[in-house]
Amino acid sequence: MANDIIGVKEVKKLLEEAGKAPAKVLTTSTKKGARIALAYAKAHVYDGFEEQTGTLKRSLKIRKEKRKKGKSVYQVGPDASGWYAHFLDFGHWNTGGVKLAKKGTAARDAQTSGMTWNPGNRFLRNSVDIQRDGIEQIILEDMAKELDKLR
Repeated sequence: MANDIIGVKEVKKLLEEAGKAPAKVLTTSTKKGARIALAYAKAHVYDGFEEQTGTLKRSLKIRKEKRKKGKSVYQVGPDASGWYAHFLDFGHWNTGGVKLAKKGTAARDAQTSGMTWNPGNRFLRNSVDIQRDGIEQIILEDMAKELDKLR
């Protein structure tokens, strides 16, 4: 029964011979996948909104999470200058320039205050969800190429 999966012993032997190289292969491959998500997010950041200064688009970066043995995780998101990215991603209430009632005074409801809901365009979430198959394919192809070089 153990011989039903062809090549498992060979792959295990190759990884043992390679030593620390698989960690490097994993890191470079996952970063290539993160670049696909970053490109999608930058292309769709202003869908449904008017681009004003381009600060948010420029603030989108790839960051590597803290290292864990055998794991390579990257995040695509804004740096400090793009602090408002979640408003465009999830949606937000727009007051239309009207100051809202202060604490302790009668609060106005959304209809009388002129507030409108601006739905989000989910550019960060979709950068991974829509591109998932392409990202996985790039990672696997790159890992296969790098492991073939080690033979």
